[in-house]
Amino acid sequence: MATVAEAKGGRRKKASKTAKEGEGSDVKPSASKPSAPSPSKPARSNKGNDSKKKEKDEDEAKLSRKSAAYHKAKREALNLGKSVEEAKAIGKKVT
Repeated sequence: MATVAEAKGGRRKKASKTAKEGEGSDVKPSASKPSAPSPSKPARSNKGNDSKKKEKDEDEAKLSRKSAAYHKAKREALNLGKSVEEAKAIGKKVT
């Protein structure tokens, strides 16, 4: 019976030299695969980093809100016909 690779015109894989039948090989197959190695270092705790991350997230959120307020005020001022300089000044007053 032909394999899928042969049917597509591919070559059949060669048998490994150490696993040929009929030859005496000193290599014995292992009973089971070795387990994954245990980690050498214990897991790090995030006790101190949680508060720093929370502060950073709060600061970023505050800047985002300020930026949104500035751009909204500036856009509304421009829509009302104010000059670009006046619109920027209004935006800065909001923040």
